[in-house]
Amino acid sequence: EPILRTRSITDNVAQDESLRNTCHDAPQTPCDRLLASDAIDPATKARLRATRAALNPFELQRRLEQALRPVLQRALRSSRPTGSLHSAPVAATP
Repeated sequence: EPILRTRSITDNVAQDESLRNTCHDAPQTPCDRLLASDAIDPATKARLRATRAALNPFELQRRLEQALRPVLQRALRSSRPTGSLHSAPVAATP
């Protein structure tokens, strides 16, 4: 998901002290920011490009939903209401 980064903020003091002009960089994904960085070596950038090219967002969503399904089903079957005092696990007595 692209994120906007604030590049600069200038105050329009001449017109009104409450007015501000905010200039943002172009939206970039975290991967795009890493690839644009000089701190990352070329071998790592090549691996990131290969990984990004191999990813299928629809397959990732399907796998994530499949992994979360048992967790959500367990939560729905719970007899304890969420947020109740008894929803925390009971400590075992020695």
